[in-house]
Amino acid sequence: MLEEEEKEEEEEEEEEEEEEEESKEGIPDEKKSNII
Repeated sequence: MLEEEEKEEEEEEEEEEEEEEESKEGIPDEKKSNII
């Protein structure tokens, strides 16, 4: 159970990093919210 929780946290962190990179590239937040 703990390993699964750690994996989920890592995935969330990776998603946040990707969103930050996208916002730097100038991709509108609307497009990001549609993908999720």
